[in-house]
Amino acid sequence: MILKRIILNNIRSYKNQEITFPEGSVLLSGDVGSGKTSILIGIEFALFGLQPGQRGASLLRNGEKEGGVVLEFEADNKNVIVERTLKRGKTISQDYCAITIDGEKREFSVTELKDKVLGILGYPREFSKKQNILYKFTVYTPQEEMKQIILEDPETRMNTLRHVFGIDKYKKILENVSILASKLREEKRLKEGLIEYLEQDKANLASKEDELETKHYNLASVEKELFLKIEKRKRIQEGKDEIARKIEERNKLQQEIEKTKIMISHKKEILLNNKRLSEQIESQIKELLDLKFNEEEGKELEQQIDFRKKEKEQLNEENLKITSQINSLNLKNQENEAVKSKIREIEICPTCLQNVEPVYKSNVINNIDLDISENLKKLEELTSEKKTILETITKVDEYIFSKEKQFREFNLLKIRLQELEEKRKRLEEIQKLNELIQKDIEILNQHMEILNRSVFELNKFENLFKEKQKEFEESLKGERMAEIKVAELKKEIEVFSR
Repeated sequence: MILKRIILNNIRSYKNQEITFPEGSVLLSGDVGSGKTSILIGIEFALFGLQPGQRGASLLRNGEKEGGVVLEFEADNKNVIVERTLKRGKTISQDYCAITIDGEKREFSVTELKDKVLGILGYPREFSKKQNILYKFTVYTPQEEMKQIILEDPETRMNTLRHVFGIDKYKKILENVSILASKLREEKRLKEGLIEYLEQDKANLASKEDELETKHYNLASVEKELFLKIEKRKRIQEGKDEIARKIEERNKLQQEIEKTKIMISHKKEILLNNKRLSEQIESQIKELLDLKFNEEEGKELEQQIDFRKKEKEQLNEENLKITSQINSLNLKNQENEAVKSKIREIEICPTCLQNVEPVYKSNVINNIDLDISENLKKLEELTSEKKTILETITKVDEYIFSKEKQFREFNLLKIRLQELEEKRKRLEEIQKLNELIQKDIEILNQHMEILNRSVFELNKFENLFKEKQKEFEESLKGERMAEIKVAELKKEIEVFSR
């Protein structure tokens, strides 16, 4: 492969740059961060796309939405142009892929284009789905990784080169051939050892066959004994299970007895609570019957309250009227005092512009004083009348409060008397309920007597179960001994049969 030119568009530090590679050796020289590595990474991206673990953000220039690489090279006398682009979305991913071979352009998917390039360069197909380490270690190796390879021991470096060039499989073939030859030699030695004592083994075999026949006969006898013991154990097991079912039935009946006792206790408690409630209701009914109630008395109280409220409204209106008159007279007196002050100070009439005589001023002030005196007399009369009205209103309020309290007590008594019929019905319901509960208690007592008799009859199975359990354990022990004998004979027969 001969590189001709590369175009970097928004790749790392390059905005838009075309680089032409002349024939012969090319040296990339520059300061740190000048873009030497970006050119090599751009070549790798153009040929193989994003490698496993490589992110598009490491290639696309910061702040740009799209970018790409165009690489032109010659391989096998064919002029090849590879185009790849990156696009920023939620993530940065490969977008457009195309290849032009001797002027014929075709678009491919990311994976298809990688396969096509691997075929042109003659790289192993195994690199199509993993990182192309062959390119990375033969064309462009990052400085840190090259340093790591150089510092490794000779064997590790050799294994790395074998892996890079895909020839490590031949080392495995040689190792496997050596292992296989060793196994074959070992197998040969074993076969030779097996046939060394063949005649002696034949004689031993005849003796073992006779002994084996005897053991087969003994096995048949012991297996028959085992079968009989198993059948006996099964019969005992069935009897034991039947007794266990009886005991389980007894336990269930005992549980049922306990439940029945709880139900009887609960119903007796309900019965006792109902009795207390009945006594309480009867006492309330008696109290209500002793109460005296007169409907006319309630109507009379209501009429008296309404009459007094109307009287109070009239008194309030009258009080308001008097208060208004008092305020009016006080206002007039204030105005008269103000006029008196002005007249005392006036010297020239503002209308005729003549001097005001003292005699005239004195006459006017006397008239005003007379008017003020009359107003004061009226105020005294009105204040006295207002005080009388307020005292009357207070008495009316006290009377209304007292009568309303009597009326509330009357209504409360009326409500309590209305509950009398409900209490009678409630008492009747409780009595009926008590009768039903009493019948339930009688039925439950009868049921419990039946259960107790059944439990008494089933108690005898407790001792029978213990006897059966002992018999079952002895039978099971005999069965286990027979099984051990059968197993031992079978093991001996198996050993002799080898």
